[in-house]
Amino acid sequence: MRPTWDYRDDGATAFFDNKTENDNPHPEQSLAHFQWLQGFISEQVMVLQDEDPFEGSDRSTYLEDVKYWVRQQASRLKRELPSAEDVAKAINIDLSEWPANCYAIAKATLESGILDEHQEKHGKLFLTYGQYHGHISPTSIFAKRPFARHGWLESTNGHVVDPTRYVFHGGEPEIWAGSIEDYDMSGARLRERMAPSPPEVTDSDLVKLPLNDPSSLAVFDRIMRNRNREVEKSSQIELAHLRWVANRPVAEMGDDAPMILRTIDMIGKSALMPVDTRNWISEVSEWRENSAQSTLKP
Repeated sequence: MRPTWDYRDDGATAFFDNKTENDNPHPEQSLAHFQWLQGFISEQVMVLQDEDPFEGSDRSTYLEDVKYWVRQQASRLKRELPSAEDVAKAINIDLSEWPANCYAIAKATLESGILDEHQEKHGKLFLTYGQYHGHISPTSIFAKRPFARHGWLESTNGHVVDPTRYVFHGGEPEIWAGSIEDYDMSGARLRERMAPSPPEVTDSDLVKLPLNDPSSLAVFDRIMRNRNREVEKSSQIELAHLRWVANRPVAEMGDDAPMILRTIDMIGKSALMPVDTRNWISEVSEWRENSAQSTLKP
């Protein structure tokens, strides 16, 4: 699943989980692949500087190579995209109408087919909404804001394609591609800061979960860091806790995200999950299932 902050963080976590470079889960030559590797090697270098300075020096050189590959892949993605002028013609929306119309422009761009070749080479794109936390120019219409609500396209290969990022920078129109680090899907980072821990137990508003598999029930205990396994034992969860789980970043839900979504829907509590999180989970999981079925066909 998509990380909350950056693929480099996932690589760093993998290193401390005693994984190897071969455990990199992202397609080779993708931006996410190189960023994951950068995070992994960065932590490795920090450890080796104390344990084995000679090998640490060699890995430091390799780390610089990886950083170069990250820059090169980001540059390549941008070079291969169509111009803003070509996209404006394809979607029949004049560039003058693009500012403050980010979601509609991203949606029209995706639906126009002008990015089909990009998707064939660099992964399926999905329409995404959340918050932009990157640089905002003093000349931008969004000046003086710490962040802005925003819509963009995001690839299953781990990069962003943003037709209207230039509006924040105050530059000329361009279709931008690069890292997810400035992009907070569905505002997950903000919610994580506001509610980092589950609410206190009150023993009220208990909800029965329609799950028979103990491992599925254990997922809710895992996300709530519940060592007593109350949910697994009782098949029940407090409504406030269920709301908290439904608002966690998709990275924290991991591969269990589709199951959590289905469970919430089955008990009639669909509104607990932010719609942007819901859309990402349902669309990406459906795409993955269809891709897997296509692979199995003779």
